[in-house]
Parts: sequence; structure tokens; C-alpha cells
Amino acid sequence: MPKPPIHRAKEWHDFHYPHSRFEQLLGKYLAERFVWCSPTEFVMAAAVRHDEEKDEIIFDDPAPDSWFVYLAAGDKPVARLMDVVPYNLPHVVWCRRKGKSSYRKYKTERLKRYGRL
Repeated sequence: MPKPPIHRAKEWHDFHYPHSRFEQLLGKYLAERFVWCSPTEFVMAAAVRHDEEKDEIIFDDPAPDSWFVYLAAGDKPVARLMDVVPYNLPHVVWCRRKGKSSYRKYKTERLKRYGRL
């Protein structure tokens, strides 16, 4: 039987960030940001502003423009996120970490339309 998405997310986090405790970060996201957990998907996200010029994520901004996906695992977790977020924002942002730490930004409507992620 495959591991639940939350277990796969924890393994990924622990491998890439061995000096950061997954449980502490999860607690912060549960208290201050957004978490979706089900038998088929797991997502940790936050409403943020993405400064494209500096390629930075700004948490706790009074005028967020994006959902930042910190961690996602399972069967189409970003598509599920689009269904369950408490409010819509124009964009979704995440970092692919393939050799560099630049952010990828997508229009929310495009992700909803294609629903592949």
C-alpha cells in the first residue's frame, strides 16, 4: 500500500531541510496559513505577495496576490488546492528547486481550467 501523501511530504521535507522540523512548520501552517490533508492529497500553502522583480515571496502582506505552495504531495494536489482554498487569488506560486530556487508563477484560472497539477 502506498504511503499517505502527508508521509511522503514529510520525507521530502526532512531530506531537503534536515535542520528544520516538519512538525514545527506544519504547526505554523495549521495556525497561520493553510493546510489540506486527505488520504489522496496533502498541501501546505500560504496567501502571499510575489515580488517578481526581486523574485521573493512576502508573507503576511495585507494585499496578497498569490497562493504559495510550500509543499504538495499526492494525486493532483494543486488541483485540489484550487477547490478548497478559503478564497481565490489571481496566481499560484511554487519553487521547483531543480538546481535553482526561482519561483514559478501561474494564473489561477489557467490551473483551474487544465486541472492537471
